[in-house]
Amino acid sequence: MALATLINNEKIKKIDLLKIDVEGAEIEVMQGIKDTNWKIIKQIVIEVHDIQNALQLVTQKLNSHGFMVNIEENVALNQAGMNHYYVYGVKPSL
Repeated sequence: MALATLINNEKIKKIDLLKIDVEGAEIEVMQGIKDTNWKIIKQIVIEVHDIQNALQLVTQKLNSHGFMVNIEENVALNQAGMNHYYVYGVKPSL
């Protein structure tokens, strides 16, 4: 089920914080969010496994929907070669 379907079926009008932790499927989850859904999301946290340029794609997507983005490297996992990051997005109106 796409996230947009859940948002629409449950008639969700506002999302204060959306956390996405899907072990490498971040892009697929974000593709399931419609433009109208992005407008109701105030903050977002995404654990990104930077495979096939995922970190850049996630950042670009958030920027395109008006989020200020901050990226935090997971140093412990990255020392083990995991390419793991936390991406925080906040709408400037907060």
